[in-house]
Amino acid sequence: MKARVLAARDAMSGEGLRAAVDAILSGKILAYPAETMYGIGGDALRADVAARLAEAKGSPRGRPFLLLLSSTDDWKEVAASFPDEARFLASRFWPGPLTLLLQAREDCAAAESGKVAVRVPDLPLVRTWMREAKRPIFSTSANRSGEPPVRDPLELETLLGDRVDLIVSGPVFPSSGAPSTIVDCTSVPPRLVRAGAVPFP
Repeated sequence: MKARVLAARDAMSGEGLRAAVDAILSGKILAYPAETMYGIGGDALRADVAARLAEAKGSPRGRPFLLLLSSTDDWKEVAASFPDEARFLASRFWPGPLTLLLQAREDCAAAESGKVAVRVPDLPLVRTWMREAKRPIFSTSANRSGEPPVRDPLELETLLGDRVDLIVSGPVFPSSGAPSTIVDCTSVPPRLVRAGAVPFP
């Protein structure tokens, strides 16, 4: 069954916003314009959604996905703690391209080796959905595993239109093209895992 397509401008309010929120709460997979490329995601509190994302991408089940939060306070949904060092970094760089590794809650569906990767994105559309749904969401690139990222909505419909439930169509957001910086805040002091758009000493 082909995905429903909704314009990004219509997904910020009214019936369009309700459609996106209902999709998240019912365990469906959404595709949306993100930084530099399209992303796909869904309710991060459901393990079955993680399995569907892996199936859509053709990637191994059990591979952890990034979690997006609507605000710093949402860490409690997925992490066991939020150290002072993480709080300092979040206060300076969220929303933005900084991913923090935190100690995961035992019931977190996105944990790997006891850690979870979280970020508050500079994407007002997605943050609006999360605030309304009161859920963090999984996020991963909208492409088949091993293939180039998708930046065009028509290409997305062709590639994943029968693997996702709702496509929110709009331009990808401009960025430097650099990936997010990843910092492991479970170690003391915090450790740089991947250099990226946010400088880290």
